Order: sequence, then C-alpha cells, then structure tokens
Amino acid sequence: MRSFSRVSLVLATVTFAMTGHAIDLPVTYLADFKEFRRNAIAGDSLSFDLYTDDACTGVVAHAELKFVGGSGLTVEKTLPQKAKGQKPSPTKGVRLHTTLSPAAVAEQLYLKVTGTGVVALGDECQVQVAGIPGPEGPKGDPGPLLDVAARVYSANDITVARFSSQALSFPEERWDTAALHDPAQPSRIVIPASGNYLIYANLAWSAADLFGTERFVMQFRVNGSQITASQTNNADGLPLNPTHSLSTAALLVAGDYLEVVVEHSAPSNRRIVALPDYSPDFGIVRLP
Repeated sequence: MRSFSRVSLVLATVTFAMTGHAIDLPVTYLADFKEFRRNAIAGDSLSFDLYTDDACTGVVAHAELKFVGGSGLTVEKTLPQKAKGQKPSPTKGVRLHTTLSPAAVAEQLYLKVTGTGVVALGDECQVQVAGIPGPEGPKGDPGPLLDVAARVYSANDITVARFSSQALSFPEERWDTAALHDPAQPSRIVIPASGNYLIYANLAWSAADLFGTERFVMQFRVNGSQITASQTNNADGLPLNPTHSLSTAALLVAGDYLEVVVEHSAPSNRRIVALPDYSPDFGIVRLP
C-alpha cells in the first residue's frame, strides 16, 4: 500500500502572472485522502490555480503545475475528529502544501487544485490566508528618543591642585549623537531628554609619592551640586599611577548637566594623565 502522509511535489511552470513583483506564497489545499491514495500516481500533474473571487469562476490570477512524487514540497494526511458512535465516519483528508510565485496583489486569493486523484473536501475554492501584503497601517508614536549617547575626552594632561574639587574639562569628542556636549562648556554633558542613563568615566593620575598616604577621589556631579556616584582610591604606599573606573545609572531630567569632579590629598599638584582611548574619558548613554 502506498503511503501519502508525506508525498513530495515539485514546481513545474508558471502559466499566468499578474502585474507587479513576484512573491513567495505558501498555499494549502484540503482533498479526499482515499481518492488521492487510490488514483494519484507519481508523475501526474496537478494544476494549482489562484483566483480573486471566492467561487473560483473568474479569470485565473495565477497558475502553476506540480508533479506528484517529485522533490521539494509536501502532502500531509489529516485525521478528522471522530466521536464515539458517530455514523458515518468522517472522511480522512490529505492536505497539499506548496509555494506559488504570484505577483503581489492587495486582494484576497482563493485556490482550486485539479488533477487525477484530487477531490476537494469541502469547497473546491479554498481561501488562502498567507502571503498577500495589505495596505500599510497608520504609524504609531515613535516613543522616547533612545539613540542618545556621547563620549568625550581630553588629549592633554590636566593639572589638579591639592584639596581642590575640580570639574575636569573634556574638549574633544569621540562621538555625540544628540548634541549633549558643547565645546564652549567642555566640562559638561547636558541631558536632552528625560530618562534613565548610564554614566561612565575612566582616568589615571600621575604617579603617587613613594610610601605616601595620598587619597584620590572621582565623582559624578549633577547640576553643579548633587553627587550621584563617588569613588576613592588610596595610594597605599605604592609608586604607581592611581586609576579610576566609575559607572552608575541615574534617572535624569531634560536640561540636567553632568560633570566629572576630582580631588586629591597629595603634597603638591597632581596630573590627570592623557592616555589613548582611556584617560581622561567621560561618557553617557540613554537606557531603553
């Protein structure tokens, strides 16, 4: 006995095509399983005809031939629900699956399949539900501005006096997507739209004194007074370059401005050292 639970079909020819670019349109057609199993033979051709009217009596919009037993697409046996004592038993079906290539239209399409062994279950003209693009709908609110980011830096060392709370200047920009940074006020990043933001900064100091007890501080300051994050490093007696890498998330309002503020307790002036792609570096990005 032949099994048609997964019989392949292959695309043959395009007979008609409507005006417009072709699309890939998956289609299905429900037919009688017994008739298909009994009569369809490998090599038989089946005609897949698309219509724009629900009776499939008008002009054929698109037609393609498929061959039973070829490679590429499938046919599936369907088992209808059967209740206990139901008489007569429901008819078993076979669902033909393939992909057609009609021109794109904005109308509903209907499919009729003819050929040896194909007897439709239900309507001969069966509606197709996928693949035809409809008109573009109304555009919604674009939502909050998300592409808001800036990263600025200084290409030169910055001198910081002892016990002086100093806002660092960042004259150069790596990027600025929404005019957050103004070179005329190089210490500030100004918030263009209210939302949650990730703030980050990196810097390195000049070497601390050998066996010193120096303290180095970096902070994020909002609107010239409010500290939103702070980090303190101690030299711990090592003659190394103390570094800071600080980040935080904050809810900010349009018009707020942020600065990076530093201070130190060294016995003399200290420098923020300019290092490529690292120090001093200050950035912000709006979060979703």
